[in-house]
Formats: sequence, C-alpha cells, structure tokens
Amino acid sequence: MPRPAEPAFTVVIPTLDRSATIGRAIESVLAQTWEDFELVVVDDGSTDATDEVVRAFGDERVVYLAREHRGRSAARNDGGDAGRGRWLTFLDSDDHVLPTWLERLAAGLGDAPIACCGALCVRRSPDGAVVAGRPRLPEDLGPVFGHARGLFLAGSYALDRRLFLAAGGFDPRLRFSENTELSLRLAEALGLAAEGRGGPDRIACDAEPLVVYELGSAPASPAGWTDRLEAAEAILRRHGETFRTRSPATYLTYHGIAGVNAARLGELRRARRHFSVAQGLRRGTLLNQLRWLATFAPGPRGWPWRARRAPAAA
Repeated sequence: MPRPAEPAFTVVIPTLDRSATIGRAIESVLAQTWEDFELVVVDDGSTDATDEVVRAFGDERVVYLAREHRGRSAARNDGGDAGRGRWLTFLDSDDHVLPTWLERLAAGLGDAPIACCGALCVRRSPDGAVVAGRPRLPEDLGPVFGHARGLFLAGSYALDRRLFLAAGGFDPRLRFSENTELSLRLAEALGLAAEGRGGPDRIACDAEPLVVYELGSAPASPAGWTDRLEAAEAILRRHGETFRTRSPATYLTYHGIAGVNAARLGELRRARRHFSVAQGLRRGTLLNQLRWLATFAPGPRGWPWRARRAPAAA
C-alpha cells in the first residue's frame, strides 16, 4: 500500500537490536482497521538484522530511518520530526497493538489534543509463554493534570503532532521516566494545572486495553539506579515548584525516588539531602525520617537500599 501524502497518524517505533520482536510490532500496526497512517521506524544504531526485518515488509507506509545511537528519546524525536501525520503516537519495538488501536484513538482525538487508552501488561517466560498479566488502565493523574484521566506509556497515548513539537518532544538526556516528563510539559502547554481542568476536551480516555505492553524483568543494577536518580532530579529541577505548590505528595514521591536511588549507589549525603527536603511535608514525614536516619547506618555499599529486582523503564 502506498504511503499517504498527509496521513492522519504518524506511528513512531524506535528500536535498537530488536530483530526478534520488531516484526511483530510492525505487523500489528499494518493490521489496523484504521488504514490512514504512516509508520516511521527509527533504528537507534542496531548491529543485528533489524534493518533486514524492517525492509522485508515492502510496504510503502513503512519508513525506515537509520541513525547513530543516541537513545530512544532522541529516536522518538527524530520520528516525530520526520512524520507528516496530524496525530502522533509511539510504540516500543517489543510491544504490539490490537487491530482497533488507531481507530479507537482517532475517535478520542476528534475532540481533544491528547487521547489515552489502556494497556495489557504481560510478563513472559523464556519460552514465550505468558506467566503473568495485568491491565494498566487510564487513571486520575492528580492535581498537576487537573485530575484528568490518562495513561502515558508508549503506545497508550496519541496526541496532536503540533502539540508534541511545540512542547519540545522528549528530553533526550533522560533514560528513564521520559514519558512522564513529557506528559508534565504537555500538561503545562495545555494549562491543565493552572486552570484546574483536565476533562475530556483536553485528554480523551478509552479504558479498553488496546496495546500489549511487554514487561521486562532486568536485575537491579547501578546503571539502572543512576538512570532513576538522574531522571527524578531532572523532573524535580523542571517541575518541582509545580509539585510543591499543587501536589506536595508528588513532590515528596520524587524526592523519595531520588533519595532511595542515591542511597543504593552509596551516595548517602546526596540521599540525605533529598530526604531532608521532604521532612517539612505532612505526608510521609515518618517514612522520610526513617530513610534519613538509615543513611547514617554502617554497612556495605548501597545497604539497606539495594533492590533485588528493578522494573523495566516505561
């Protein structure tokens, strides 16, 4: 099928060495009941057979862009810049979508600049069998979003591409929580917190799970803790004042995330600073006092903060 000149949707799939799963992701997009789309696959420096798998589809709607490795946020931004669709959505290369995915998102985007849907999150055994599954559904996003309902996982939201570009796209420096950080800037652009409104005229919501999101199960590691620490501190630098004035619980949560991961890395003074900031907040004071005290406890590097497992980044 030829690539439409001005498609309704641009679907962006960033990928890196995912030749084993990228084909399933592409097939799920090409099987959509809504056919007015283009699919931009941005290869973030793969060294496997990813390019061969993508090119084998022979569908003109599939655009393949090879880039040097700069991270998935930069790859998503490249795809958004290259796209020509009115609406923009992202899908990770190890996930896939149901046939009515774009059709249901389009129904919401007819009246709103952002639309969200649910996701079925699954964890698979090495032989590919589903060993656990749970739905992630749009939920109340809190006062920063004017209590709109939504879900900002890759594949679970679509937005007006002009809004994405105006907000500046993803922060390419982040290797964790990049969807969350973008959603906070989108909330600012739409004035959700300032106006205290996040109704369906701003974020349309479909509770049906339309994307299958594969949960990773990577061991906890210093690299992962560093990514989480840097992401939490970046979000606090940019959005901390909004959190502090409009959602103290969120402010507390991000200082807690930063503090725990700093402690896991053995940076106890840095952790102590984050826990100290939270002491004046009513909610969670006791927990943060205990965390603060624990930073003085002797023990091996990262004790008692070391997690046995860490979830994959969204």
